[in-house]
Amino acid sequence: MLDASLMWLLTALAAAILASFFLGKRVAARAHAREIQLAARGIFERYVSPDRVSQIAAHPELRRLGGVRKELTVMFTDLEGFTAMSETLGPEEVARVITEHLTRMTDIVFAHGGTIDKFIGDAVMAFWGAPLDDPDHALNAVRAALEMQREMDQLRRESEIPAVRNLRMRIGINTGPVVVGNLGSRARFDYTVVGDAVNLASRLESVNRAYGTGILMTEEVVARLRGVIHARPVDRVRVKGKRESIEIYMPTEDPTLAARSLLAFAAYRQSEWNRAEAVWQEVLAMAPGDGLATLYLERIAAHRHRDDADPDQTMKFEVK
Repeated sequence: MLDASLMWLLTALAAAILASFFLGKRVAARAHAREIQLAARGIFERYVSPDRVSQIAAHPELRRLGGVRKELTVMFTDLEGFTAMSETLGPEEVARVITEHLTRMTDIVFAHGGTIDKFIGDAVMAFWGAPLDDPDHALNAVRAALEMQREMDQLRRESEIPAVRNLRMRIGINTGPVVVGNLGSRARFDYTVVGDAVNLASRLESVNRAYGTGILMTEEVVARLRGVIHARPVDRVRVKGKRESIEIYMPTEDPTLAARSLLAFAAYRQSEWNRAEAVWQEVLAMAPGDGLATLYLERIAAHRHRDDADPDQTMKFEVK
């Protein structure tokens, strides 16, 4: 039989082995958790602000390859006049303008909780509501868009390059179901969004050209603004790839301007030309140079000279 001292020694040795085993497991688990957090940071630090990366690192499931279906708000921007400007500048100046523009716009997207999907030349694609949930994703996207346009005005005023003063930014915003996640191959993937709602946001950015507007958004976006930001009706359009026409709007922080625009638009839709003209003139007095009021005053003048005028005619845009 083993004496008591030997028994004690063996028991202590076994306890030490077990303690070492479990300590090793805890160390390995912590190391693995740290590895997951670092991997998550590596994936998302390109897309979101640094403070949000820390929050995302606590959700290792976000680094899996694949996507989930989710309602998000998507934004596309583009610079009108950029190609013409590029033809007058050297490559170093063009690069400096792009860097300054994209840096300012990215800072605003991040400040409003958005995610940068990608840069496409001078354009920005961003979305709200992922990777972290945001119940106010539409509102935050529109707030960002308004601030981005103000920043664009500031950039034009500050630039020492004359050609920059001719740049204008167009923004399209849409809310809807998308697939979001790490999409691509196992060797190369991006955290991105795909779906019909994404395509519509891209189309709206281009539709701004027809109305002289800086920001266009869909009815789905407006429904989620809760009156915090107001909407001016713009038109009913049918874009390429969509069978049904959609109502489009532009945001404003002026509730009076929004209300008068709504009255003017309703009178126009009802073919009340005199009433519509009077209210659109009021809008123009409130906002001198307003492109929307100018457009509808021109339409009213054209309708008065046509017997087959249809104020509810849907405009069709074949946007590539």
